Amino acid sequence: MKRLVMLLIIATTIIAFTGCGQLNVTGVIKSALNAKLIEEPVVLYVDGEAITVTGGMFTLEEVKKGPHTLRVEHPGFAKYEKTVELDAGSRLVIALLSKSEPFM
Repeated sequence: MKRLVMLLIIATTIIAFTGCGQLNVTGVIKSALNAKLIEEPVVLYVDGEAITVTGGMFTLEEVKKGPHTLRVEHPGFAKYEKTVELDAGSRLVIALLSKSEPFM
């Protein structure tokens, strides 16, 4: 009986910690000039891994809490690269500058 109770405690602990530190983070990719979402497909790199974003909105599923490097390259827009700290409740807003916009 003690053995069964110990196995249940261990199993419960493993289940409780599975996915610990994993986050789902939402975000948008928009134009810095007019704040409109970029509707056409955009490739977002998260720590070097490519994700295609269509419609300007995305969800990063099961990412680890902590720092992550984001990079976006899209025709007509300046390259975007930034390291961000992700935490529970993080919402990302990536504002791309047009290559023709003056730097402010």
